[in-house]
Amino acid sequence: MTDEERARKIRQIQLKRRKKRRRKIIMTVILSIILVLVILFGIFYMLFEHYYSKMNFLNVADVESDDGDSDYPDYVASTSGVYNVLLIGVDSREDQIKGNSDVMMLLSVNHNTKKIHMMSFMRDLYADIDGYGVRKLNAANNLGGPGLLMSTIEKNYEVNIDSYAAVDFLDMASIIDTLGGVDIDLQDAEVKVLNMYLDELCSLQGVNPQDYYISSGGQTHMNGLQAVAYSRIRYVGNADFQRTQRQRDVLTQLMGKLTGASLTQLSQYADEILPHVTHDLSQTDLLSQLAGITQYKNYQIVQERVPYDNHYTSENEILIPDWDYTLPKIQEDLNS
Repeated sequence: MTDEERARKIRQIQLKRRKKRRRKIIMTVILSIILVLVILFGIFYMLFEHYYSKMNFLNVADVESDDGDSDYPDYVASTSGVYNVLLIGVDSREDQIKGNSDVMMLLSVNHNTKKIHMMSFMRDLYADIDGYGVRKLNAANNLGGPGLLMSTIEKNYEVNIDSYAAVDFLDMASIIDTLGGVDIDLQDAEVKVLNMYLDELCSLQGVNPQDYYISSGGQTHMNGLQAVAYSRIRYVGNADFQRTQRQRDVLTQLMGKLTGASLTQLSQYADEILPHVTHDLSQTDLLSQLAGITQYKNYQIVQERVPYDNHYTSENEILIPDWDYTLPKIQEDLNS
């Protein structure tokens, strides 16, 4: 073998060794990346399971109505790009989600229009409730829990509801405290009624209501109990119509705090808030909504209320909408 042939063979051997080393390096890098992703996914999954396990998951099929029926039909199909959650505030002092619903607010996240709609359905609205006939809308939750309430709204008002989230008075107060309270421009006429509601709320908590009384109107920073008492006011101003406005104003501030929070803050909020919420969101739905919450700060928040002004009548203390106006208007508001 000549010197030239020997040198060529040595170069070939060296080239093979370099290729083999490169392959080993590439495989090591790939395996390292996969390992890191697996670890991160594992950590994320454990965190998510940790948070999800803290929530009170209750499928509507598990809640029976007074007549023993637990089959609540869907009357309206879902709309692509829109996720509707019914927020239910239950007038309950016994830590249960069945009871008259003082708050019935559709939180509609419309990814097509980049809007978040807060649509209040008033407690005295007309409702033809399956198995019970015509009642006030807030009776549906008392008769059959969130499932019957959701199907009743779908049937009567032709709007799809994907899931629900329910809290009672004291749960809501804890959530507001976790988020740092709210700032309200309080009217002098509201102060006396607010303090009256504080008497009851504070007695349920075993605290002195005088420590929570508000002395006068004006711009006021409210803690959880004070904000819940404020949201319950219906004897000042335009009765329950104005009460739903107060509820939306409080929720709008809470939404702003959530959408403007950092990931670290959101993690802390989730850890403290989720145990106070009863819901039927699947893990997939919850994960999807949590993943998008930071981008919701760029969405416009729009407030609505049913019935609409000047488009209803009152009969036997039940608010009967002008159906020809109301049903198309709901669709227009939620999708325009």
